[in-house]
Amino acid sequence: MAQQILQNTPTYNIFMFIFSLGQFVGVLPLNFIENVKHSTMKFRWTSYKTVYSFMHVILLMCMVIFCVAYAQSSKSGWTFRHIVRTLFYISSLWGALSFFLITRKWPVLLDKWIGLDYMMENHYGFPKNMSKRARITGIVSILYGLTQILIFLVYNVQNTRRIASNNNVRFEHSVYFKNVFPQIFKFLPYSIFIGLIAQFTYIFSVWRMAYTDLLISFISSFLSIRFQQVTNRINQSLNKNRTVAFWREVREDYDRICTLCKEVDEVITNVVFVSYAANLMLLLVYLRYCTIVEGLSWEKIYNAVCFVIYLIRIFVISLYVSWINDESKEPRSVLNSVSTAQYNSEIQRFLQHISFNSVAFSGNKMFKVTRTLILNIGGIILTYELVLVQFSEFNFN
Repeated sequence: MAQQILQNTPTYNIFMFIFSLGQFVGVLPLNFIENVKHSTMKFRWTSYKTVYSFMHVILLMCMVIFCVAYAQSSKSGWTFRHIVRTLFYISSLWGALSFFLITRKWPVLLDKWIGLDYMMENHYGFPKNMSKRARITGIVSILYGLTQILIFLVYNVQNTRRIASNNNVRFEHSVYFKNVFPQIFKFLPYSIFIGLIAQFTYIFSVWRMAYTDLLISFISSFLSIRFQQVTNRINQSLNKNRTVAFWREVREDYDRICTLCKEVDEVITNVVFVSYAANLMLLLVYLRYCTIVEGLSWEKIYNAVCFVIYLIRIFVISLYVSWINDESKEPRSVLNSVSTAQYNSEIQRFLQHISFNSVAFSGNKMFKVTRTLILNIGGIILTYELVLVQFSEFNFN
């Protein structure tokens, strides 16, 4: 499936950069075909990018199977740690499959996005510094994922060293991998190759989660700035005598952005849901571990740092995604300031459209990401912490 995109527009180049970052972690396996007249995005089942993405899915399926089998065969049954480990890989698998399923929709969506850019070019121009914003967001996302991975490795190395010392065993790679991935080496003979595959599967799962937040945040900021441009144009026209045709044009531009937002939401709604579900789950898990570990230890420091990381993460992504909803409402306050002499039927239609049309990304249509969601998440954290305290009899080995 391919869409013809005339020339290499800024939007095409920006998303080519964003998608290239995603292909490193095994998502959005699109091929970029460029020539003088037009550029094309194409999905091929036989492409090495598709094979690479499918390999990530297979590895995650294997990790889920090993986690379930390990919990089932445990003498203590399903403990809290078994559930958390299994849910982590299930959420990562769900995210990878969600990206895989929407890959073929992206060329069509990007074609519509570029069509909107052409329509708005004369009166609004292209949003400033979007390429720079994309690069900065990409670098921050990579460093963010790398920080999480380094914290994970340092903690597990220190923890394995302590266990090896307590058992009078020499610390080596076999001890490390068997301690970190017991669900695998309970059923398979030890191999450093299998250990490295398991380690890289976890690392790429963390990076994939960071990339998911990067993609959602960048798309949200891009569309929010488009709404800002419409608001700025209205502000500049308040003290000028504008015709009905002008206000109709502005209203139609606003409506085009709203339509694009809805089409984007249709594509990424499942990805948004997986992102919030995974981040919230891990946030609650690390909060619970902080409360059950007594004293000051490496484990408590590790859990506290991870809790803060996920708290910042879910807060920042909520601010970015809710930015769309905030900016989509801004023209209303400006239009209410229009003088009586300028007020006309098009402005009235514009105000009614803003009032009755809620523009916001959603998570599988179950919730909309607005500012109020941040407060709801805070309430969820407190409520579920109280619930988890009631299950302190669970085995937290």
